[in-house]
Amino acid sequence: MARVLCGAVLRVVLVGALAACGSRVAPAVSTPVPERGEPLYRVHLATGVVTTIDSARSERLEGDLEAKINGDRLHVRRLDRIVVDRPARGAFDVAWQIRRGDMLYVSLFRHDSQIYEALRPGQNEAVWSRVVANDHVDATHGAFPTTTGPLILHTWYSITAIRTEDGSTLWTVPWPDNGSPAKVVDAGASLIACAQDIVALAPATGQVRWQRKSHGELAECTLVGRNLLVATRTCDDKACTPKDNFVLDADTGAVLYTQPSPPPRVLAVTDRDHALVEVPNGAAMLDARTGTLGGTLALSGFLSAERLPEGDVLVRGERTTRLAVEPLSIRWQAPDAYSERAGQFLVGTRSDVPAGKSTVVLIDTASGVEREAELPTMRPPGDFPWERGGAFVVGTSPTDVDIAIRFGHLD
Repeated sequence: MARVLCGAVLRVVLVGALAACGSRVAPAVSTPVPERGEPLYRVHLATGVVTTIDSARSERLEGDLEAKINGDRLHVRRLDRIVVDRPARGAFDVAWQIRRGDMLYVSLFRHDSQIYEALRPGQNEAVWSRVVANDHVDATHGAFPTTTGPLILHTWYSITAIRTEDGSTLWTVPWPDNGSPAKVVDAGASLIACAQDIVALAPATGQVRWQRKSHGELAECTLVGRNLLVATRTCDDKACTPKDNFVLDADTGAVLYTQPSPPPRVLAVTDRDHALVEVPNGAAMLDARTGTLGGTLALSGFLSAERLPEGDVLVRGERTTRLAVEPLSIRWQAPDAYSERAGQFLVGTRSDVPAGKSTVVLIDTASGVEREAELPTMRPPGDFPWERGGAFVVGTSPTDVDIAIRFGHLD
């Protein structure tokens, strides 16, 4: 699975992120990150017993990779361990990073250029490295999280595919919007770029398979099976107004049907032909072949969702809810919205600042069973950003029996 992270913020591991980033401004001061942070605490999921993990064992944790500029060095970390340490070559930020398998592809940002590099954890030398001039000063190149084939990048004036083997350019096509695409959808046989125009490109050559002009509107696209759900809007310097909403055949670009305005917002694609969508006061199932809605459930708050490997959907709003999709029904519901994830567990914190302690709440997504574990913090309460929910990194052991939590500052 491809993973994309942008910028220099601390993130919970095992969670993917979107890929395009905006323009950059150099920080006035670069603060180095310590070689090793606070101790790792191990929480046994069956008992809630807390112990510390010896630093030598932290390499067993299945943490995600994160690249970050520290002074004049580029560091790639997995939890508390630096797995790549190499010169930053004048870069002051990481514009984007994409993980595929055991490789991490990054763009190191400088005012006049970016350095594309392919990195392998455990090796300080890059597998390949390439310098690319910026179209404008401080104009970041973005990347899109395709899972196979070439890396798909965009500049102000083009969409470019580069080979993962050596970083060389496979193809470049002009992008007529004088700006970056809002989204690139991986439709298998085509890569569909959506912004003011909707253009389907052949992944191997960049050849245009089909194109649809939007006459100045901005298009937002979601792929459900072979159905491309498109919502367009017109924008001025004050606001955006919904306009046309329709569904295209992803293979041909033909219009299959139109949707009401505004269309239901897609929360998660559940199978080849269906998606969970937000409707007034809840969520419903959309049949993307016909536009038919069914199986409405009452849910409150601003909703976000993700499809679980087992096929269910985890919805976050005012509460956290696991839904079965066939038929649409609630399996369990937690009283709070838990945004962080570690393997099959949701993670939240409740803090007791005067006591200098934090209670970590773990919820098993399979059953909804909640368990609490109280952890001491090595930092004085006033020095720890409790108001931001607690700063921690979570990783699962190979057996999913333990969860390890390392305290540290949010950047």
